[in-house]
Amino acid sequence: VDYYCLRHNTCNVDRALRNWELQGSNSSAGPWSTLRKHENDATLTGTPGQVAGWAVETRESFSVFRILSTGPNQQGNHYLCCSGIELFGQLVKP
Repeated sequence: VDYYCLRHNTCNVDRALRNWELQGSNSSAGPWSTLRKHENDATLTGTPGQVAGWAVETRESFSVFRILSTGPNQQGNHYLCCSGIELFGQLVKP
């Protein structure tokens, strides 16, 4: 993965992600590696359906990805409101 985008959900305007990690693994059971960590990241403003993207710097390849909430969202609660993720990179055959 070289880059990824998240789409804020379409109905909660004040619950945008602020604290999370993009993680990768080669098994859904883990172990998980943190590919990008976000702390108090206000890139997502809470606009319904808004999309934002970030570069990822890793030389490793993964087949399974997840978004892990690591702190409160824009509203201060721990709801993970996300309606989409897109991953960009190069396909590597095992």
